[in-house]
Amino acid sequence: MGKRKLFTPPTAHEDGSHIKCAPTVMMAVTGKTPEQVYRSIDNAGVNTKWVRTRGMYMHEITQSFNHMGYKTSRVSINHLYEDGKAPTMAKWLRERRGNELHNTYLLYTHDHVMLVSGNQFVDTASNGIVHVDSAPRRRSRIICVHELRGK
Repeated sequence: MGKRKLFTPPTAHEDGSHIKCAPTVMMAVTGKTPEQVYRSIDNAGVNTKWVRTRGMYMHEITQSFNHMGYKTSRVSINHLYEDGKAPTMAKWLRERRGNELHNTYLLYTHDHVMLVSGNQFVDTASNGIVHVDSAPRRRSRIICVHELRGK
């Protein structure tokens, strides 16, 4: 699959409160408003009251994307571990080859999710779509990577 068209997500709710990282990534992929994303998350069986306050775990994110018609599959990053330490986002970006350079991925750190599609990056800290070279949090250690396909 070629590079996915991403949409610039809003950075705050209408009341001015901060939008968490998982809904931001979902808005960037789907082009939905925050209310539509929260409705989709709720329809997927995830408690949106908790999503607004504490965020989402990776299994809840994949469950919500699957409900919206996207397919997610975990990608092995075991070969990138060094001395028992998880790879950084910068190392993962450098090691991508072939189709990996054009696919869309969800990167999960200890308590944060980021989206990489080709050379585009979306995150709550980036305030929109930026090039991966200027992406914040490049030194974050990645726990797991999921490829996002469909639609």
